Amino acid sequence: AAVAIELPLPGEAAQVLRGLQEGAQRPVPDADLTDLDGMPVFCARVADLDADEALPEALLTAAPEQVKRSWVMLGRVLDKQLLALSELLDGLAQTTQPAQTSMTGESTPSMKAHLSGMTHETPVAPRDVPPRSQVAVVCAVSADWAASWQDALHAWLKMRCGDLQADGRAMDLQVHMLPVESAHEVWPVLDATLLRWHREPHVPRCATLLIAADSAIDPDVVDRWQSRGELFTAAHQSGRMPGEGAVGVLLVHAHWPDTGTLPPLARLYRPVQQTRDKSADAQGRIGHAEILAAMAQAVQLSGRPAEALTMVVSDGDHRASRTCEVFEALLAFAPACDPMQSVLRVGDGCGDLGLTSAWLPLALAAGSLAQNPAEDSVALAVQVQPSHHRTAIALVPWVVTSTPAVVPT
Repeated sequence: AAVAIELPLPGEAAQVLRGLQEGAQRPVPDADLTDLDGMPVFCARVADLDADEALPEALLTAAPEQVKRSWVMLGRVLDKQLLALSELLDGLAQTTQPAQTSMTGESTPSMKAHLSGMTHETPVAPRDVPPRSQVAVVCAVSADWAASWQDALHAWLKMRCGDLQADGRAMDLQVHMLPVESAHEVWPVLDATLLRWHREPHVPRCATLLIAADSAIDPDVVDRWQSRGELFTAAHQSGRMPGEGAVGVLLVHAHWPDTGTLPPLARLYRPVQQTRDKSADAQGRIGHAEILAAMAQAVQLSGRPAEALTMVVSDGDHRASRTCEVFEALLAFAPACDPMQSVLRVGDGCGDLGLTSAWLPLALAAGSLAQNPAEDSVALAVQVQPSHHRTAIALVPWVVTSTPAVVPT
């Protein structure tokens, strides 16, 4: 229903897409970060980010730079998404009709229950009790964070999201932390949400807000990367360049009542995951079979042909291994697509975004569909940054249809 991003590239999804296409942003030598040889580190910063901006007092001195910068970016994204979610809930409240009861006060079975062969009667809520909305907020956070910082962020999120329950909104709100070590570990949460919604079409008032923020603009992170041989340097140009960013993706049930207040951006299908048998960081040709299989299955779930593919948004960066993998897979799957025009690599402009790199391609792929709203088009969000794990997710323009938005595999 809505996306929000905070990146070294300024602007919303549409502006970021244009900036990536034009090459307007690249990691540059940083004035404050240096490697073990005293050389400036190539990185991509959010330019106007003040690490002490609106943080709890306990964080100002005690927290590491990575935690503080991630927290500030998360707050900016959360502000935008809570406004969107409030608009969605307010529109729902204005259009909610009172539940119908019989003159005798006995419940009347719904038409759906009758058609499905159910013989028992379904209780109907009283007139003054509107149906309750189910809202979940899931925040992905690095498992490297100390437990105290994770607990503090959880409490802060619950406090910030508590305003959604103001004004007597009929809703159940849950706020969950998702500590993970790598970006590929976030997909089970999204997959489980979409599968549950597909299996419960009779409970349409469900929304899930996925948020994540991460920053590698921290001397300790840089030293850790270099000690493991993962940092981009003059002598190791296949290493990673530190970046930072935040993303929020607001998902709503495919049958959420149409209030006209927040038009859906795209229809999302379940993620398809594959595992490589050889690290993408290994020497020699690494192949593209796994990402090709993921892309093909993802497009198949959407019901579109390969020719309908218009855009592939990848978390890939400057490394030739990831670039070749996506390009070769695209040429094998959709030969008519020009990889130079159809593939966007977020990491190439914004560096390694850590946990943000998983859900960020979803947000930008939805933005690409807004620019190309042809009903038969399809965009792919692709994850290739991990050494072994590959993921592809299909998105199509939102069209009101009886076809479920989530097709189980």
